[in-house]
Amino acid sequence: MQTPMTAPGELESATTDLGPLAWVLDELRKSLDGATKALRRFVRDAELARGSDLAELDASQLRIARQQLHQAVGALEMVGLGAPAKLLRVMEALAQKFVQRPELCSDDAANKVERASFALTEYLEGVLKGKNASPVALFPQYREVLDLVGGDRVHPADLWPVEWRWLQVPLPAGVAPLPYGPAVRSRVDQAVLKVVRTGDVQGAHAMTDISLGLAAAADALEPQVFWALSAGFFEAVSLGLCPQDVYVKRTASRIIAQYTTLAKGEPGIVERLALDLLFYCAQAVPGAQAPAPALQAVRTAYGLTQACPVDYATPQFGRFDPALLVQARKRIASATETWAALAGGDTNRLKAAADQFAGVTEVMVKLHPERADLARALTRAVDTAVRSGEPPTASVAMEVATAVLYLEAAYEDLDPTDATMAERSNRLAQRLDQVCSGAQPEPLEPWMEELYRRVSDRQTMGSVVDELRTTLGLVEKSLDQFFRNPQDRVPLHEVPSQLSQMRGVFSVLGLDQASLAALRMRDSVEKFLVDTIDGRGASGMFEKIGNSLGAMGFLIDMLSYQRALAKKLFVYDEEAGELRPVMGRDKAAQDESPAVDVPAPTAATDLPAVVEAPAATPAPVAPAEPVQPVVAPPAPVAPVAAAAPPVLDDDDAEMREIFLEEAREVVHNGTNALQALRANPADLAEGTTLRRAFHTLKGSSRMVGLTEFGEAAWAMEQLANTWLAEQKPAGPDLLALAGEAMEQFARWVEDIAQSAPTPWSAQSFRKAADALRLEERRIPLPWPGADAPAAPAPE
Repeated sequence: MQTPMTAPGELESATTDLGPLAWVLDELRKSLDGATKALRRFVRDAELARGSDLAELDASQLRIARQQLHQAVGALEMVGLGAPAKLLRVMEALAQKFVQRPELCSDDAANKVERASFALTEYLEGVLKGKNASPVALFPQYREVLDLVGGDRVHPADLWPVEWRWLQVPLPAGVAPLPYGPAVRSRVDQAVLKVVRTGDVQGAHAMTDISLGLAAAADALEPQVFWALSAGFFEAVSLGLCPQDVYVKRTASRIIAQYTTLAKGEPGIVERLALDLLFYCAQAVPGAQAPAPALQAVRTAYGLTQACPVDYATPQFGRFDPALLVQARKRIASATETWAALAGGDTNRLKAAADQFAGVTEVMVKLHPERADLARALTRAVDTAVRSGEPPTASVAMEVATAVLYLEAAYEDLDPTDATMAERSNRLAQRLDQVCSGAQPEPLEPWMEELYRRVSDRQTMGSVVDELRTTLGLVEKSLDQFFRNPQDRVPLHEVPSQLSQMRGVFSVLGLDQASLAALRMRDSVEKFLVDTIDGRGASGMFEKIGNSLGAMGFLIDMLSYQRALAKKLFVYDEEAGELRPVMGRDKAAQDESPAVDVPAPTAATDLPAVVEAPAATPAPVAPAEPVQPVVAPPAPVAPVAAAAPPVLDDDDAEMREIFLEEAREVVHNGTNALQALRANPADLAEGTTLRRAFHTLKGSSRMVGLTEFGEAAWAMEQLANTWLAEQKPAGPDLLALAGEAMEQFARWVEDIAQSAPTPWSAQSFRKAADALRLEERRIPLPWPGADAPAAPAPE
């Protein structure tokens, strides 16, 4: 599918699912951090070995950096962000160059790689927050790294996320055809030379007319479009809408070579040059007072009317160390809480307020020296309150709260292109000084009211999402208990009201399909309460409700980072009786049902699993009441032989590679948590880490279709949930079983990586976990082949 050319450079966050990016962003951060640390360790070792033969220096750290960057490239390309992935590719190429020539890896080079990683991370965080940022803004870092690599070509259009295609461009009326010839070639040479040397306006005008004439004379689509693009480009240059930099001049000079090729009758047109011309037509926004018919025709034909220019010369991302930004956010959050308590009359917070605001102003000035006036005004306001020993007046409290709220929003949702930051900081400083000197407070300005509204909306949405998650968890738990014992209907008594509550919230948020799904699910639950349903019918209804709950959990997670898309990507299928996500890759083997990214059951014996959506935030601490996914009991079937590993396409293979990398790290973290629990069985924090490891293994394996692996991890998660809910120290049986499970998960992961035909089954995990959880009876966890069938047996 071709990338739309409307508003190029702006990732269409309103219509593109950002869930995959949310899923891989943390791993991407770790890979970039690992790569930069490896480079710095090599530079440090090289400094210590100064004077010796660098060729004999251990280059393993350089190979680690290259591997980390290679993994990051694959992850970013897999989620469809090919343009920013180009920055990672040149970083990988630089690491490869260092492997071959270690003496080139200097402290300056490591700094440039680190700045590039900071910029890329900050850009991706902005994409995830819905900002209309263009990867072209990463060009300063791209150019720095590519200069070290020694690339032949560097151009800002390299990062422009548009796939080239030839589209008919209408020419202005009355253009006379102009055939190729020596006289025209002479005019082209003179006009282009003037543009390249001095940016001559008359030369640009002349090239506009020549290009239009050549386009009118062209008898094929490609030369006609090329010269129409050339006309639009030179018209933009003549109007001063393109910068007079080396990249514009190189683009202009390359048109001479293309003219020569076409004048000889040779068919080849360099598409890269055509795309560069289109890039500058997108950058050039004609004003209402200066007519630009050739440029406007190109922008209209290629859907560029909403495109905005991007400053690719000034670094916009990666200007600050992410650790410093995190520190600023933490300090601002602490100061906000303390000031609220102080304004409420808690004078015990005076000393803490002085210390915390001193930390806030220190990091403010470090990050943005232009905010020094606001930092001084905040310091004076807090010092006045501290000296008085009394809570601040209402006007001072309000102005300080507004200033802190502005800082909180600025550093939480940092926009490097916002030209109003310095102006607003100075305005806040003026208002603070006025109220501290005894003047009456001024009314809130419109942008301040908008700031309060936006922060309030974000906090409200966060609360709504948390409430929906909690309620969904209660519904899943109750239905899970009922599905395991359909004769006991007591767990269902609260479910209809809980689904009605969720339906109301979905309606208020405009999620009509989710609201309809909640209504239909409530109707089904009410039937369970009053009717007797046979086994076959119950199994089908259980599966539909389980699938709907899985999709609903996916939708709720998406509300956290992409509310607009959550309204579009889920539909309730009345015929199937399920809520379904409608995104996914089209494959020839799929049926006519809506394509989804939810892995379907792979065999009749597979349990329908609730899909774990990729979360935009780290997994929360386990709740007091364990949340368990709904699982429908399958129909009994005879065991089947272990199937051969499936042949994966490229996308699936990349997804599975990411799962394997994540699973290895999760197993490592879970094993470390077990070691800590053996030393201190009452450490609930480590217990939560262990539970989260099983939870992550469950969710990520199901995302890539490894249902059996997910079922095994889910069985262990249930056991961990029960233990955490009871708030008891970890007993030796629990620690022993969890240790066996981690060892087997580690081996299972490697068998998946090597496509080994080991008959792994979730049944042994379920049997051991359920025995300990329900009967407090310890059953050893056998290895595959020892005492487990090749296929899972029904529960």
